[in-house]
Amino acid sequence: MSRMHTLSAKLVGAARFSYCFLAKPAEGIMGHEMNDAIERSQEEYRRLDAQRRTMRGSGSMVTNGLGQTTTIATAPSATATTATLSSSPTTTAVTATTSVLYNFGPLKEVNIILDMSYSQYAAQGFPYPNTLTKIVMTILVPDQGYIIAGLGGLLLSKCPLLEVYEIHGTPEVELTWTPPTTTTIDQEQEQQQQPLALRSLVLDNVRFDQGSLENLLTFTPKLKLLKLIAMPSGDDVHGYDWLRFLRHLQSLPISLDTIHISTHNQRTPPEVLQSLSEIYTSPSSFSEWNLWALDTSPSLLKDLELRTSNNSLTTLELLSKAQRSGTSCLLSELKGAPLFLHQILTTSDKLMHLRTLKTIVRLEDWDIHRRGGYFLLDDPSITLNNINNKSGNSTRIYGNDNIDMYAATAAATLYTSEPTRPKPIVWRCRGLQTLHVEVHAPNKFMSTVPVQSRIIFGYISRVFPMLEELRVRTPHFCQSTKITHDLDCPKIRLELEGGLCLLGRLKHLQRLDVRPGNNASWVLDNVREVDLDWMIPSGHTFRSRWARQKEVKQWQQRRDEEKKIEVAQVPQKKAIGDVSAVTEVLGQLRNLGLLKDVKEMVKEMESMSVPPLQSLEGLSLRHSYFVWPENEIKYVLSS
Repeated sequence: MSRMHTLSAKLVGAARFSYCFLAKPAEGIMGHEMNDAIERSQEEYRRLDAQRRTMRGSGSMVTNGLGQTTTIATAPSATATTATLSSSPTTTAVTATTSVLYNFGPLKEVNIILDMSYSQYAAQGFPYPNTLTKIVMTILVPDQGYIIAGLGGLLLSKCPLLEVYEIHGTPEVELTWTPPTTTTIDQEQEQQQQPLALRSLVLDNVRFDQGSLENLLTFTPKLKLLKLIAMPSGDDVHGYDWLRFLRHLQSLPISLDTIHISTHNQRTPPEVLQSLSEIYTSPSSFSEWNLWALDTSPSLLKDLELRTSNNSLTTLELLSKAQRSGTSCLLSELKGAPLFLHQILTTSDKLMHLRTLKTIVRLEDWDIHRRGGYFLLDDPSITLNNINNKSGNSTRIYGNDNIDMYAATAAATLYTSEPTRPKPIVWRCRGLQTLHVEVHAPNKFMSTVPVQSRIIFGYISRVFPMLEELRVRTPHFCQSTKITHDLDCPKIRLELEGGLCLLGRLKHLQRLDVRPGNNASWVLDNVREVDLDWMIPSGHTFRSRWARQKEVKQWQQRRDEEKKIEVAQVPQKKAIGDVSAVTEVLGQLRNLGLLKDVKEMVKEMESMSVPPLQSLEGLSLRHSYFVWPENEIKYVLSS
């Protein structure tokens, strides 16, 4: 029996199906075997459903709690797909006269992540079960021709129960919609204005003719969320006339709770923002801010703040266009928006009760002690003496890179490229439960070394103690340089010295995604068991604890150099702003960025009666989806 045939048996009862397809598949996987697997799952579901109804009628059914998630993916060198269950069935005591039937349900969610090369199949030929209520599709690489996907057949016939549809693509992805047609009077009476079940529609960076979208919306009276992100500009054949679109939207019997519209690489005209505000008036509208980066300004944020009541804002998301290779974020719309958000996140009482935050942050905003310049110490061969030489000349470090700073002033001069930035203080939204953050590095910044990761993880672990879901990303290209490509691509370091273990303070964390970044396979190649096993119970044996302690001892020389630099920095330390509201957390951040912070965390873990991250259910270090922590760590260490 093939793996796909085995998989089909495990699909029964799954609520969610994730398909990550990034390479050429084994023969037949995208064809009949995938169809057969899902069709057999649906047939088995119907059979068991009939059996359950029969048993329920006879009063002899006993069920246990089975909540399972199926994930299927193809690795670049894979010859077959693999499946992983996110939870295991619990056992139930059964008497000789009692039948057992698992508590199952039909497949309801599909999450597809694809390379552009195979998106055409997923858009048109994927065997979507008719029980689906949610489809999310992400197309990663804009490297080939146009992909055309028809929504008419999907929404009207294949998935009539669909409530959520999201597609995150590229300008090469085009959606089409053909309204339902009738051929007889009886059919017309039966189907006329038959509403769709759709409640949430998110189109991100794709082409969709405005007239077709307007027609589609006439069939969606239940729609509550509409996000049209980075849509084509007016110069494009599919460009949008937003004023016309909003007038059409207001004419429909739709009551939206959330709406966002934006144009790829353009600011939204003031008259469109004004018209949008007339729609954006329901109480729930001001529980969620969806900000287009190019539109984000102090005046816009102030207006939203004035219109938002205390304690009502729970969700904030900063949206931007998908970056293309070679594009520097410092030269784009992202240069101002993170600054303005940082200012309001550190000062406004309206944002104190956020539960979900998806944004971009500049690392200097979190480096409250200005220790980012300590990357000089991440090379054990560099000491304080040979950096701060007697001649007073700058020292040549890291091969061809000239660093015009001494150890005593490294952190103080690191951010001089943006002298107008405010003094950093701590974000006040300490009750966050979900944080998705993309971290950008400043100019002339060694953004691939462990000290920056220590700042990221240390800040998150102290400022947001209630987190349940955390995603940390870096942009593909953060700076514009023609000489050193390493500076273009910030990296998240996963080694023990990079401070990933600092997240062990997050007692409620359930899902963690910290993939290193663009072209960062070397980071994972260097990861060892001692760097990751602290996340799982098997990593707290005597042998594992001893290995971590041994690793920490090897940092002694660099820790001594840190102490010297800290002493030299004291006269130059600047005030870090008004801290009256965050005095407690500021004290917890005193070692932010230092190896000392990691050392103390390792010591704290060894004294814990219960290993950290007890609530962790999903981990992503290499995969594009969440995997059981033990399985993901095993995969990373063995690959």
